[in-house]
Amino acid sequence: MSVTTELNFDEQRTVAYRWLSSLFMRELTREQLDSYRTGENSRFPETVAVITGPKASLNKIESELKKTHTEDSVLDLASEYGRLFLGAGGPLAVPPYESFFTSESNTTHQQAETEVSKLMAEYGIGVNSTFTEPADHVAVLLEFMAFLSTSQQDNEDMKVAFARSKSFLETHLLNWIPDFASTCAKVEPEAAATQQQGLLRTLLRQI
Repeated sequence: MSVTTELNFDEQRTVAYRWLSSLFMRELTREQLDSYRTGENSRFPETVAVITGPKASLNKIESELKKTHTEDSVLDLASEYGRLFLGAGGPLAVPPYESFFTSESNTTHQQAETEVSKLMAEYGIGVNSTFTEPADHVAVLLEFMAFLSTSQQDNEDMKVAFARSKSFLETHLLNWIPDFASTCAKVEPEAAATQQQGLLRTLLRQI
């Protein structure tokens, strides 16, 4: 089975958003890394490549995920994630929240979080209770975009669904992801998470 030939464009978008969301959600476990190396999950990069075309950042991510990871390499990736996104890097940490990049105070839990929570509530959904981050965390925003893409596929009024998806993309992702990716590249240019940011920026520009 070929993912690229059996999925339409909206389905490819959903897969791409969900895959990137999973990479940003938390430190990758050994089990996740193994699943990306073999089986169905190993096809995610192929699907993303259909949208973005060949990209160095995608190649680097795929190469990292296809490695046979040791306990030490898993810890190294977790350390990178912690330094960039969990505050372990101190002043060099890069908070993965829309509020931080769009508020005048550069702090979290600002207007962006409130707006996203309200939008999600309109669809009767919210942040999973097992994920203790605010609604404007990059992983949540990407998961919500995947939800909107799925809704678009199922919605009879495709124009309305597409307009909502496009509006969310423009007002809650494209407005800060470029700055987020650039900051990550300055702090840790070779980190796997930085490559993910570069790929995310490219993906959002394509769709």
